[in-house]
Amino acid sequence: MHTWILLKIWKKLYKERSDQPSFEHWLPQIIRLIEEQLKKAGEALQRKTMTTYQQDKLIIFLETPLNRINDSVNHFLDLADKRLNKLLPGLVISWGIGENHAGVKTFHDSFDEARIALDLGRRQKGAGHRSTYANTGIYRVLLTLANNLDMQEIIQSTIGTLVDYDRKRKLDLLQTLSLYILN
Repeated sequence: MHTWILLKIWKKLYKERSDQPSFEHWLPQIIRLIEEQLKKAGEALQRKTMTTYQQDKLIIFLETPLNRINDSVNHFLDLADKRLNKLLPGLVISWGIGENHAGVKTFHDSFDEARIALDLGRRQKGAGHRSTYANTGIYRVLLTLANNLDMQEIIQSTIGTLVDYDRKRKLDLLQTLSLYILN
């Protein structure tokens, strides 16, 4: 069995802690350092890992046992976070975790799920959190609905009045609604 995990590294660490002339020069060094720590975390748990860096995300393939998938992933991430925070204090990592699938043909599905979990998790919680695909269900539904033209018309007819009222009275009702939905 396998689980895809994606992480995103923030330029903020480079700005705060680097003496390198450019982000482009600094990044490969940090990626290698992080990959080494992820490999060591996997070895400590007797799990195989593969990593690569693509399109501003570090992609991790983690071998997981069938009977303890969530425990294995969380234990790996706890250990990885501990190692990385010790080595690179101030590093902010957002994790996206795909569902566990068996078989080679499911690699792409699991990777997509990890990417979606990372993106939605960052939108909902901000940087520095773990998000699993399984826990993003309601947000995936809302995102799909928000992109539907019929739904956009319904939303406009329903919330449009609130937006107009909010704008005319200089209130912050949309922020209140957003916080209500978020919590």
